[in-house]
Amino acid sequence: MQEALATGLEVLQALGIHFPSTLSQLELSKVLQQTAVHLAGREVEDLINLPEMQSVQQLAAMQIISSIMSPAFRVGHKILPFLILEMVNLSLKHGNTALSTLGYVMYGLILCGTSEEIPLGYQFGQLALSLLELYDAQYIECHINFVFNVSIYHWQQPVQKTIKPLKEAYQIAISSKRKKCLHWATWLQPLPTR
Repeated sequence: MQEALATGLEVLQALGIHFPSTLSQLELSKVLQQTAVHLAGREVEDLINLPEMQSVQQLAAMQIISSIMSPAFRVGHKILPFLILEMVNLSLKHGNTALSTLGYVMYGLILCGTSEEIPLGYQFGQLALSLLELYDAQYIECHINFVFNVSIYHWQQPVQKTIKPLKEAYQIAISSKRKKCLHWATWLQPLPTR
């Protein structure tokens, strides 16, 4: 995992994407502030109308970031929120792609869980779901639904309302037979029957 993360970070650096040398709370606060500046004057629901990302370099960066998020999470690396914010900022600057859904839903998780900006985090979760429909990105659908329903939805809606969409995400995961989806399915399998 560490090796995959290190390789991904090297590739990102070659693409011109750099992260702070010290991954402190102060540095994270700075990047959160930069993201807020990029969002200034924009409504979250309008972000679905951003143009489609065209730059091959930016698309590659989004792909690399998405592929190293899981290793970063698994090893508990402090870089994970920086990766999430980079995805959001790339989308805000260069347009949306199917992988923007991952950045937006994870940013929603940060806003709800860490920054305590629950309404804004919920809006980003909703944006991710809407964008998912627009791009018909089935390869990432179970992941986005899982993060939204487990980490965001319950902040604004009764937790009981998460059961049906989580069961649907489970069915998507089982039917897709993709490794990443099956990973999410193992989390979803013991859902109650009601």
